[in-house]
Amino acid sequence: MEATMVQTPQAAAARSARETATQLALRYFECLPKPTLLLRPDGAIERANAAARALLAERHCLRIAYGRVVGFAGKSSEQYEDAWARALAGRVSRAVVTIFAGGAQMWQVEMAPMHIETPQQPSELVLMVTVHAPVRPERGIVALARIFSLTCAESRVLAHLAEDRTPAEIGEALGVSVTTVRTHLQSLFQKTGARRQPELVRLALMASSS
Repeated sequence: MEATMVQTPQAAAARSARETATQLALRYFECLPKPTLLLRPDGAIERANAAARALLAERHCLRIAYGRVVGFAGKSSEQYEDAWARALAGRVSRAVVTIFAGGAQMWQVEMAPMHIETPQQPSELVLMVTVHAPVRPERGIVALARIFSLTCAESRVLAHLAEDRTPAEIGEALGVSVTTVRTHLQSLFQKTGARRQPELVRLALMASSS
């Protein structure tokens, strides 16, 4: 004889409260102004708000294949796989994705791990991916030049760096040697406190957004 599970009024009320809270959370998620996605650990899109659906339709920043996010759709400050692995390990990761369409546009993609409750599992890991609106690096470079007393030559190197050019490409564009470009880079590192080229790009992005 099978046992019949009787739900107490208290349990029913608790379940109803959880369902109401979930509905409110989903409604809030849908109305977030920034493109936001919830991804499963395999990259499958669990949910995307209205802003994210519009972003994906225009194919900005993220590459999608068979309902999964599989990479960045542009030059990025770090590899997608590295940012993804760091988020899965429990840390918030941020990457700058540069799109060259009518001039360089820098998007910031933020990945944050979180756990959600589902009827199937009490706690399920998902990654919340938030895409920040694109900015052009020029404004940030001007701000950094003022803050850190950058020379004109250093500012020009930083501008080319924001367009994801290598030291050799920057040297060719400016008509100087690679050695000169590297000297300017070392000066940029010393003045700003950045240790790597992607950090310089992030500084330009943050300055552009402020």
